[in-house]
Amino acid sequence: MEHMSVAAAGARAVRLGAPVVPRRHEWLAKKQSAVHRGQTGCDHRRSVVTVAASRGAPQSRADPTPVGDSNDFHSKSRALSTTSRARDVAASASAARSANGAASHQAGSDTDTVFPLESAGAGWDAVQLHALTGLAWSFTTPSSTDGRKIVKAAGVVTNVSFKGSSNWRKEDWESAAQSADVSFSDDFSTLPGMRGFRACWAQHGVALLYVPGVRRFYTMADVSSVRLIDEKAEKPTGGVTAALVALCRVKQGFAKQYQIAIDDNKQEESS
Repeated sequence: MEHMSVAAAGARAVRLGAPVVPRRHEWLAKKQSAVHRGQTGCDHRRSVVTVAASRGAPQSRADPTPVGDSNDFHSKSRALSTTSRARDVAASASAARSANGAASHQAGSDTDTVFPLESAGAGWDAVQLHALTGLAWSFTTPSSTDGRKIVKAAGVVTNVSFKGSSNWRKEDWESAAQSADVSFSDDFSTLPGMRGFRACWAQHGVALLYVPGVRRFYTMADVSSVRLIDEKAEKPTGGVTAALVALCRVKQGFAKQYQIAIDDNKQEESS
């Protein structure tokens, strides 16, 4: 019988339909190739992660900032923001007090008093004036916009509860004003031909003019020096002062305080 080579035998087996059994050296070669491809893929993934890490990119989505740290960060941010707002409010209040009230304190005086009142032409709104002197007049009602601010500010000191105040009626605000020890004086007068203007007075030489166009109170010295007041009253220069002098003839209470307000010597005696 003719000796047949291994290769020829394999080819004959294929022609006869026998299953092909891979040779051992071919099987080992394929296995080593597959292992090499797997290692190459792993090396590629490791290189991507390494490059991402070197660029500062997060290595995994499964490593977020801890919830506690995030909450702490936001809490601290809110606290800093609240503190900043509180400082801004305190600074604004201090500036307003300095601009509108500090000038009223006499340097070197033996007693701490705001009288005689001086605003250097700036005047005061109803809330500022009450905070400075404790004075308010009844044409500013407890339920009005300025009246509510006055009552609330005073209520903080006297521990008045304002829960549900957004739904309060007129009588509720009047009751709160009494609880907060806020009184609204009737010592004021209208002025003929000057709609909305009010001449107001109180002890210690307090004689003030309320100007509706700007909703501020001015001293008699302000009335003489601030041109805006005559303009708001549609009067010529000095016209408002003349109207106040005329009022003294019919309102004795105002006349008394007016005379003190325009006389430096009487102001010192009154204060």
